Amino acid sequence: MPMYGGSQTNQQSGLDWSQMFQAGAHQTYVNTSFNPNLGQTQIGTKTEPNSRHGTTAASASDPHPNWGIPSYLQNPYNQISDQILNFFYPPNQAIDPLSAGMNLYFSPDNIKDFLDKYTHFSIHVPILHVATFKITEAYTGLLAGMCCIGACYSDHVTPANVREMMDFLLVALERESRVMSGAELQDPRSRSPSQADIEELQAILLLYILLVWNGTPHQRDKARRFHPLLVSTARKFKLLSLSDDLSLSSPIHQADASFSHSFQDFNWESWIDQERRNRLLFGIFLCDVAMGLYFNVPPLMDAFEINLPLPADDAAWDADTADVCASALGLSGVDAAQEKNAYGTRLAKQPEVNSALKALLHSSYNIQPGVTNLYGKFILIHAILALVRRSLVEGNMFSNYETPPPCDWIVPAETSSSSTDLEGHNFQSLDGALNKFKASWDTDMSSQFPPTTPASNNPRRHGFSRDGIHFYWLAKYMLQHTRPEEFQMAPDARFMQVMQLLKSVRAWVMSDGASRGEELGSIGGIDDQYGAMDLTLDMAKLFMPLPNVVGDAGTASVKTEIKT
Repeated sequence: MPMYGGSQTNQQSGLDWSQMFQAGAHQTYVNTSFNPNLGQTQIGTKTEPNSRHGTTAASASDPHPNWGIPSYLQNPYNQISDQILNFFYPPNQAIDPLSAGMNLYFSPDNIKDFLDKYTHFSIHVPILHVATFKITEAYTGLLAGMCCIGACYSDHVTPANVREMMDFLLVALERESRVMSGAELQDPRSRSPSQADIEELQAILLLYILLVWNGTPHQRDKARRFHPLLVSTARKFKLLSLSDDLSLSSPIHQADASFSHSFQDFNWESWIDQERRNRLLFGIFLCDVAMGLYFNVPPLMDAFEINLPLPADDAAWDADTADVCASALGLSGVDAAQEKNAYGTRLAKQPEVNSALKALLHSSYNIQPGVTNLYGKFILIHAILALVRRSLVEGNMFSNYETPPPCDWIVPAETSSSSTDLEGHNFQSLDGALNKFKASWDTDMSSQFPPTTPASNNPRRHGFSRDGIHFYWLAKYMLQHTRPEEFQMAPDARFMQVMQLLKSVRAWVMSDGASRGEELGSIGGIDDQYGAMDLTLDMAKLFMPLPNVVGDAGTASVKTEIKT
């Protein structure tokens, strides 16, 4: 039998899924003669109620957290506007008149609107800790990246304006960032990253996401060229494993099964620091998988080398105080956990990526139900997808594939046969891992996200990174029907093909989940025209704006009104 799971030609549309699977004050220089097309620039901004006094973190009950803006600071957006423009236009550098549009794009009013709109993206890709993020102290490149992201959802600028902003950010980061300039990697010694290092990498990651999912073919090519630099820096900063710096140590992340968790031992600051580093690494890993999956770019990372716990539950990450976070992690008793974390695992620590992947691949083991949340499942299914692609391209056994270490969340696997007629240990292991993933999804969805009524709304189910089930069906299709020549396709041609497949699985996801009352999820909202013909992309049509979620009391988002 050929190495590839099937020899059928890949259909670009109208896929018959039933036949594939079994049922079941600004910069002083302004060129007044330059008048960029700003669309609806300078429209009025909406006002929001003032947040409660005395808070230094974003409140989970406030739909617009204040991003750490001090109460005495009446209007920080003039300062941030100057800060970003000086980042783009360093002192003593001549300014091209054609670039004067940046002064208008990054006006104080626009920055206020962009930060508000960043929430739409954060729901899909939760990498920033909103509750403790202080925009008056953050790295300027990161603030500019957040503004570019928010601009994708704003009616203050056009999509073409946003892509111009992205190009300016790329040039500025290549000049100002030690990572993007290559200076950081000139010293080969590994080290633990500082907070400044983390924010710099976060800025580069946001730019990378923008160039790939909101850019032109030329901008995507730029992202592919600096992708190795991003991965190499993550390795240098030792982000693939827990911090070995005692001053940064988070006991809960490092605890073994015998560790007795309690609120008295909980250090919220160290927990946030480690969780922030983990989520940064997961963002880089998911980008690496996406490069292979959508663009036929050989991967630079291996999921087996990621020795980090999967992301904590949303309720813990979004918490605005140590007490709420500890309760969501189950450190304050069962009742408090249920109250503060209705839809998650309520576990203090999630399974490690490499161990969980080994358990899924091993015929004798499995992951205990209820120990992984939706974001964790999203990461695991992408790790499996990366292995599917590697097996189809290389046809060899996985390096580092071995018996998982003893863990309290690893249980014996039920004996089951492969659901497909695949030959070879790799393919049977991958198919078995996919079957286990699907069983885990079905079981956990019924307990963590019980069926909703038509009038109800569950915000925790929304977001691209909570829709791992779509990628399960995509992996099943790839394992059985991918042809060798598909891995030789040009990047954008492969991108269009995979986007069509991802849209096509929605019908199967809907049919399969209907009996359990499951919602289609955010991937169901991808615009049909995204990635279809026009290869100049609009990210807001992929990571769709979610107004019903942004206004929900349980959603952490941007505060754009200042307390007086």
